[in-house]
Amino acid sequence: MVNASLNWASICGLALFLSWIPCLVISVQGINRLSSSNEDAAFRIVALLWQIIGPPICGGILFFQGWRLDPILQFGQALLVVGIIIQQVVILKSSQKKAIKEKSMFEDLEPLEPLEPQEQKEKSLESRLGELISMKDKGLISAEECESLRKKALGL
Repeated sequence: MVNASLNWASICGLALFLSWIPCLVISVQGINRLSSSNEDAAFRIVALLWQIIGPPICGGILFFQGWRLDPILQFGQALLVVGIIIQQVVILKSSQKKAIKEKSMFEDLEPLEPLEPQEQKEKSLESRLGELISMKDKGLISAEECESLRKKALGL
């Protein structure tokens, strides 16, 4: 028998179900942070499964069957739901702070140029010096110009 009426338990069930939606988004986004090499990977997977399945089931039960509870039990369920929602808000805020820190840490960095291996630097230096000697031999530059360019290439 399905009998949904508007009482405190059904309102708490509805609140639990609606508060589950943002936590579902955060949980699914956090899947890429799971790694099997972590010590607590099994616990994190079980917690993730609970975050995906638990709140909608509990919220649905409270919404559809909460009318059967005594007022004291409805009050107890309301306290539990409020505690769960407060924990969800804390988790959401902490995940937002982590995302802000990660963004601000990388925004200020300038892009790095790739490093050339030492062999390429030596080859390019050798080739430059060889070009200078060949230009001097061909008479395109004078001996003084060749010497000044050689010192500049060697960093002297």
